[in-house]
Amino acid sequence: MQTKRVYVTPLLAGLVSTFLLCGGASALNDSAGARKQVYRQGLVGAWYEGGDLTRIGDGMMIATITIADKKIIRIEDNKGQSTRKVEMEKGKKVPAGAGDTWKEGMPGGEAGLAEIEVPPAGPEHECVIKHVMVYDEPGRYAGWPANGGFWMWGDEMAVAFECGWFKDKPDWQDGHARDDTRDNEDIVARSSNAGQTWTHKKYDIMSSDDGIRDIAQGMDFGNPDFGFKCQGERFYYTYDRGKSWFGPYRLRITGLPRADEDIESHTCYIITGKNDGYFFFGVEPDDAEDRFYCTRTKDGGRIFEFLGWVSPPPEKAPKYERWAVYAAVQVSKDHLIAALRRKINKTSGRIKRLNWIDVYESKDAGRTWSFLSKVADTDVVNSDFNGNPPSILKLTDGRLCVTYGFRGRPCVMCAKLSSDNGKTWSKPVILRTGARNWDFGYSRSLQRDDGKVFTVYYWATPEHRNQYIAGTIWDPAKVN
Repeated sequence: MQTKRVYVTPLLAGLVSTFLLCGGASALNDSAGARKQVYRQGLVGAWYEGGDLTRIGDGMMIATITIADKKIIRIEDNKGQSTRKVEMEKGKKVPAGAGDTWKEGMPGGEAGLAEIEVPPAGPEHECVIKHVMVYDEPGRYAGWPANGGFWMWGDEMAVAFECGWFKDKPDWQDGHARDDTRDNEDIVARSSNAGQTWTHKKYDIMSSDDGIRDIAQGMDFGNPDFGFKCQGERFYYTYDRGKSWFGPYRLRITGLPRADEDIESHTCYIITGKNDGYFFFGVEPDDAEDRFYCTRTKDGGRIFEFLGWVSPPPEKAPKYERWAVYAAVQVSKDHLIAALRRKINKTSGRIKRLNWIDVYESKDAGRTWSFLSKVADTDVVNSDFNGNPPSILKLTDGRLCVTYGFRGRPCVMCAKLSSDNGKTWSKPVILRTGARNWDFGYSRSLQRDDGKVFTVYYWATPEHRNQYIAGTIWDPAKVN
């Protein structure tokens, strides 16, 4: 006898029942006492050990069909397409987490992986004070503030993000619910009251390379109203708290070992002086996934000097592993810590896709980096979706805080805290529940003068289906 487990939609439940009544498989047992397995919880619900048929999240079902003589039964939808099928021997768990796989020499990134950590499906943590609307317009799709940037000057805040046009689609389907035939716009939203209310403005200057040039005079990082934004191979800056922007300017990076590759940059920097600071960029090789490195400028951004790879260098890392969409903090003079989005993305093998967050550290001012710890999982094994990037900040009480979205079920915004500079992390703290599906997150977080954290991200709910920019104000002092 051989056991197969398949996902079954309500539409297919009748087919399963008919198949069973015809004697094609053994009768399905009551699964009320089934034991939930945290290692296989995803978009359409959760796997159960010992359960045979259960209706769970999103109106989906799971069926366990016992097939004699190794005969494979295909359950098809009304278009003749087979449902997704997952095979698993009874009682055998599928490894579903990740560590620094390249460094540990795990073949194929599969051996010795821990079980994934699924956030609890309970209520939002008591630390949550309120949720606010940052940007929302009917018919629009707003997203990815982690790519744009988030800045704070006292009670004034600004966040940059992209905004496209909403085009609805089923919640379970991969791909963003936006109209790909129309261009995105770049928008900066601003608040003058610590994030309580927001206004916004479109900035055409940020939407293309038109007019890109070398910067003639270095930026003044010491200006109290300064902010920096980068995208691709270009950057911009402001001296008036995000009301107006100069640019686009060309990123000039010296000493980059793979200078022939495209620069893939997101806004991530640490200011250390009037013209001095660490700036983090990425590269996407033609034959591999993204890599991530640290630079430093001492002339206000006229030249950025390559310091070292945060990820392993391209020639030493598996081509199917990704290090991308990053955030960094400085914990002491020469001690830097970076959180980054990690992914395994293979075309074959038992584990093809895996998404999580790691932190790396440098104790020599950004020149050499080493893996420090895994922070959290951001999706389930072999998901069709794409994980979620982290934001990291150092709180005034000395703890590190990472915020991120979990794109399996439950789809929630989370935070984790560390009291030992990133060596170990707390259990997930739930900042927000109720996302309509996996398409949310890309958070950035900053701590206000009153000690509360403002976390900004994009979001949508079953009732409010178009993606919008939201914020959550929460109190880290209430998290042990």
